[in-house]
Amino acid sequence: TPIPLHAEEVEIKIECCGVCHSDIHSVDNDWKTSKYPLVPGHEVIGTISRVGEKVVGLRFGQRVGVGPQVGSCGKCQWCTSNEETWCRGFREIYNSRTGNPMQPYTHGGLATFTRAHFKWAVPIPDSLDSETAAPLLCAGVTVWAPFFNNTLPENAVVGVVGMGGLGHLALQFGVKLQHNVWAISRSADKEAEAKHFGAKFLNSSDKSAMKQHRGKFDFLLSTVSSEKAPWNQYLSLLKKNGTMCLVGLPPKMTISPAYLASGRVKLTGSILANRQQIADMMAFAAKHKVRAMVEVLPFSADNVNIAFDKVRNNEARYRMVLTHKQVGTAKL
Repeated sequence: TPIPLHAEEVEIKIECCGVCHSDIHSVDNDWKTSKYPLVPGHEVIGTISRVGEKVVGLRFGQRVGVGPQVGSCGKCQWCTSNEETWCRGFREIYNSRTGNPMQPYTHGGLATFTRAHFKWAVPIPDSLDSETAAPLLCAGVTVWAPFFNNTLPENAVVGVVGMGGLGHLALQFGVKLQHNVWAISRSADKEAEAKHFGAKFLNSSDKSAMKQHRGKFDFLLSTVSSEKAPWNQYLSLLKKNGTMCLVGLPPKMTISPAYLASGRVKLTGSILANRQQIADMMAFAAKHKVRAMVEVLPFSADNVNIAFDKVRNNEARYRMVLTHKQVGTAKL
């Protein structure tokens, strides 16, 4: 039996849900924070099936999306300054306490229904199809926010390190924001796809090419999570006062402070986005035709396991999505 709907919540009948590597970390309890039974999934698009009595601006039947965050306190210094991701009352779509013993923790999007505070349910523009838009709610916002949380000059020289689920979206956003964008990857076979997205290509396995590009980049956005990545080489690519922002999170990193000091470069990180940034990203993606490359599978227990295995084994190109509709594989 579902627990009572809060006055400011909407219930969403799920149409589709993307699979993110953090879902797998949660299922496997890699971060030692998981509470079971656990229903993962935080790239959700569906239609509103129930509306709380204090909900404003949304209606029954409206198509909306929700990402990892579905609530915040709304009162603290972070919430009142549009930085809700830092709120101590951060409410996750799954594994957050409900306060109700009938269902102690929230449930995510690999299900039939989910819930969110109405302010975190984002209307989806009509021009975006659900399956390719769903990954924007986590992967998309993760790479969108750094373009605005860091100071970039116009037509900045931007390097996106890694060309996977995060990287292929970062390339599209960077290009459509009219920056000079390079995909930086050790996989030479990614060059054609990088150019398809409008980016140039730098093979990080080519020592000569890496040397030629030292000091050329204003901004690096790293989407990789390998602790063995050549971090010092990446830092050497930055111009004076350049910035490298991490959105891929390796367990640990080995960096020589000399690379930071000699170039007066900055190393920073980013996670998710505030509500305004999410709405802005969706509108931008609709206007500029930014889409995730996805492989879509019908919802079933077997297909959830198949999708998880593909993500675990780095076989997804580039995001896996489960859908309650009968569809084939969606492509960019």
